[in-house]
Amino acid sequence: MCEERIRKRIRSHDPDVVISVHPLMNGAPQAACRRISAENGRPLPFFTVVTDLGSAHCTWFSKKVEKMFIASEKIRRIAKARGRVPDEKLILSGLPIRHEFAVRAKRLGDRTTDGGRRYQRSVRLALDLPCEGKIVLLMGGGEGVSLENIPTALFSQFCQDRINVTIIVICGRNARLRQRLLDCDWDSVRSGLLKFPARTFFPSSLFVPAKISAGGAGAASNTTEAFKESRAEISVLPLGFVTNIDAYMVASDVLISKAGPGTIAEAAAVGLPIMLTSYLPGQEEGNVDFVLESKFGSYQEDPTQIAREVSSWLGDPDKLCSLSKAAKRHGTPRAAANIAIDIGDSTLRWKEIQEAE
Repeated sequence: MCEERIRKRIRSHDPDVVISVHPLMNGAPQAACRRISAENGRPLPFFTVVTDLGSAHCTWFSKKVEKMFIASEKIRRIAKARGRVPDEKLILSGLPIRHEFAVRAKRLGDRTTDGGRRYQRSVRLALDLPCEGKIVLLMGGGEGVSLENIPTALFSQFCQDRINVTIIVICGRNARLRQRLLDCDWDSVRSGLLKFPARTFFPSSLFVPAKISAGGAGAASNTTEAFKESRAEISVLPLGFVTNIDAYMVASDVLISKAGPGTIAEAAAVGLPIMLTSYLPGQEEGNVDFVLESKFGSYQEDPTQIAREVSSWLGDPDKLCSLSKAAKRHGTPRAAANIAIDIGDSTLRWKEIQEAE
């Protein structure tokens, strides 16, 4: 029944080629394509683009595809073991991402070079971001999930380490989170006047307008003045849903995010080190291994540990450079274009064979 309905839908479009980008759209669609091909007396090639980086469900893989585009050597091994897909059908293309990243990657080049830094500076200017200091980009997907406690932990750690940082938080459609970040009295966080449990997200006292007095007598006054003179410039910029995330990734020095394959591939495309904070069991677990084995990021779940490690990166130029170069080595910004060209060439060859007959 499922194959019949899929076949009817495919036939309604009269396609020259069918491409699957979902693990559940392989078995039945391939069977449908074979039946349509037999009925029409002409080939209907079927391609699969595997959109996972480090782990993948067995339903992705079939040896009957025309070609299968994969994002890593680990996926190649899985495809051969679980689907018995022959080597000649497996194309190591990288994960397809938006064309804007290919454009940005070409203009940026190596972000650790003078040319890369000049381009990053121009992007920051265009986004009205500080040209000096570091920028940390914090993302939780379109819904702004998995961001609890992390902004506060980052702010506190950067204060302690005296690093000039702008923390950009992409809240997506999570308007409540964005408003809470906007309302937060960060000066009180900086001064250490507010104490709260590590796993409590933004206590209500944090949002009561506070005036920190610089007055007083004796040692208290001297301590306050010394703190003011030595403190780092740190700001938190909460944003809603953005459509130019490619620009923000170029402008940033470190990305903090969940282990989504698309986000990881986008970061690698522009040489951006990444701190992973969570993953979906099964589906995204292998993506964490991909980043760790490729040496362009780390994984931490505890906000305090996240903040400490990211701060250590920002304070170590050699480490940050090493992470960025590793990310760039594993980036494939033109994967989508290369896949489209390959599929187009294959389809044209099939049409030429058909016309010759």
